[in-house]
Amino acid sequence: MTAFAWRLSEAQSLAPNDLPDHVRQIMVEFPELRQAPARHAIPGGGLTVVGPAGRAAQAEAAANTGAHPPATPEPVAVVRVGRSRPRPEAQQAARGLRMHFQVARSATEIVAPDRLDRRAAALGEVVPLRMALPGKERPRPKVAICLDKSGSMKGAKFVLAQTAAQAVALAVREANGEVVGILFDDSAQVADTGDAALLFCEPDSLSYGGTAFEFLADAWRRWPAHVILLVTDGDGSIPLALPGDKARTSAILIPPDCDPGAMSQIAARVVTLGDLRGLADVMALLTPRTS
Repeated sequence: MTAFAWRLSEAQSLAPNDLPDHVRQIMVEFPELRQAPARHAIPGGGLTVVGPAGRAAQAEAAANTGAHPPATPEPVAVVRVGRSRPRPEAQQAARGLRMHFQVARSATEIVAPDRLDRRAAALGEVVPLRMALPGKERPRPKVAICLDKSGSMKGAKFVLAQTAAQAVALAVREANGEVVGILFDDSAQVADTGDAALLFCEPDSLSYGGTAFEFLADAWRRWPAHVILLVTDGDGSIPLALPGDKARTSAILIPPDCDPGAMSQIAARVVTLGDLRGLADVMALLTPRTS
């Protein structure tokens, strides 16, 4: 019993992604618990979530009374994907998005032989040289772009959305940020490299299904520091969103078949965009410069 209690206490310091392995280890060490019958009923019919975070989660669950009840989580599948070049239109659009993600690398500079300050040289300063002092740099942006590839997106609509996603991915990568590309319909996929590779795949190589958002429950846990950008034209089952997950999620809806009310249950910012030519700019505005 003491060893089992120690194992349970260890779980409090583990990251969410490490908990499944920890539970498996407990099952190996204490096989008698696998098929143990429930001899004592839990009061109230189940476990009670307590504390501020638990009460917030319960409030979110109570508010989730739309047409789509919370759905069972659907893991994001890992797939192998070849490398493809970005579209020329995406490269051109990325150049216009660079300024949004530029941040200062250091807060303080001194006169020292590190780089030439052209403005100081033009003003005639005796020593137009500057050196940036080591300081606290702002973390680079981290974003997960979730692109709908359901049947209603197939064709020109998906190509336009994919081009915008490529442009944002290129701009974030140039700012030394991190981009994860997720394609979804009834289920979701991410490249085995864990980056934006799927956003650069050929549309003809894809299969197109329905629309479901259960994968977000896994995406929120797998990428806890990333901003989630969801681009969709459909309406489907949605998972339960904790307040922190909802706060870092934005949904861009392409009318007419989407439901802004339902999406507002899982996204703090919901934008309806009828003209996809401005999609890249909207996605960039919804992505902060730093994490």
